[in-house]
Amino acid sequence: MKFSTLAIFLLLGAVVTVAQETRGDISGTVTDPQGGLIGVATVTVTNVDTNVKTQVVTGANGFYLVPLLITGNYQIVAEAVGFKRLVRSGLSLRLGQHMEIDLTMEVGAVSESVTVSGAAPLLDAASTRAGLNIQRQEVESMPVFADMAILLTRFVSGVNASQIVQYVNQGYASRTSADYSSVGAIGGSEWTLDGLTNNGYNRQLATSPLGEIVEELKVETSVYDASFGHSTGISVTQMTRSGVNDPHGSANWQYWRGRTTTPPSTPRTPLATAHWPNNWLPHRFRQPASARVSI
Repeated sequence: MKFSTLAIFLLLGAVVTVAQETRGDISGTVTDPQGGLIGVATVTVTNVDTNVKTQVVTGANGFYLVPLLITGNYQIVAEAVGFKRLVRSGLSLRLGQHMEIDLTMEVGAVSESVTVSGAAPLLDAASTRAGLNIQRQEVESMPVFADMAILLTRFVSGVNASQIVQYVNQGYASRTSADYSSVGAIGGSEWTLDGLTNNGYNRQLATSPLGEIVEELKVETSVYDASFGHSTGISVTQMTRSGVNDPHGSANWQYWRGRTTTPPSTPRTPLATAHWPNNWLPHRFRQPASARVSI
């Protein structure tokens, strides 16, 4: 009896790991030129970066939904008897985005094809949340201290941050979030990495990958959905990069150089004896390389 009581106590006291969905989905309605709904149409969504395909069939209402998609570039192909094959390309799915793409098919033989290229609407009508998505191109091109992409959070509208850039490096990541808060500084912030909680001491950032391996950074400042029921501050989600069809890699060399170089025999001045993180400068050298392999 004592053993059962202890087991129940431990079970009730267990820490529940909070996860936030970082994958997105693509949905829409398939119709003919007159707006009629097309049921039993085959819709294939392909991640052009990884060549992973997901196939679904529309219902009687012409609706399709492809869930649990990682960030990346996508192509949609719709096929139905009596209609031309429709190809929609140039779609970029962001972190946790709900993308709505309606497809209009033309009457004709399945052997014929209609290709439509163009980006998805910039406005996410399925969400009312306020914030900013910082994509891979921005993470890679914008200079940040010590190659810590998380520092881009301070430039998002709706985020309060001090004017002093804290010292940052692996092992000191929490200092980058100590001065970040929502407008009004109400409640703690939520930090996630690849969908899992990344909260450290006192709701600060626990760890942050280097910008080299960050695919996207999403900062939300207000109007959260039910998945944010445990936090009222800002929400910062990082997604790391995944593999693609083109083998690639890069060399990343970082080192620290003293801002003030003082010989050992020289008496230290107040500047030289200042807190050491403010007395050092980070430097980074990066050389990417890639190649395509055809089989």
